[in-house]
Amino acid sequence: MRCPAAPVAAGVFGLVRSRHPDWSNDQIIRQVLLTADNIDGVNSQYQNRLGHGRVNAYRALTDSVLIEPDARLELFACTIDDSTHGNNDGMLDPGETIRLHVNIQNCSIGSAAAASFQLASAGSDIGAASSRSQVPMRRSRGIVNVRLSQAVSSS
Repeated sequence: MRCPAAPVAAGVFGLVRSRHPDWSNDQIIRQVLLTADNIDGVNSQYQNRLGHGRVNAYRALTDSVLIEPDARLELFACTIDDSTHGNNDGMLDPGETIRLHVNIQNCSIGSAAAASFQLASAGSDIGAASSRSQVPMRRSRGIVNVRLSQAVSSS
């Protein structure tokens, strides 16, 4: 079975291009994405996993230029590196110092210049060498991948 969404979306992009021939590709993409109907409510098991929703040709053509939303960051991956000051088993053991690598992904078309992260421990037996990090955000087609490394030790 073929999905009819791609040609429908392409058609809406073409309509917006013909309505606004002076707009850049980025402006057209933003207009179509930001005017899409949110369908998370009818697909709750796939919330935030269905792109920006169902394209809405009428809104894409008639809504005024929309303000860009804020970035929506989600944890993409997290790995523990204890190869330098540990036993290289990928776990935090007593007496080890690890590097915690966290990949954050921007799941919206919004952007931010930078993001601040803070690592905190619920117990006193785990300490963070540096508890705050400021990470510049990079954007590639609306997706931001950052790598945050944090030294953590266990007693």
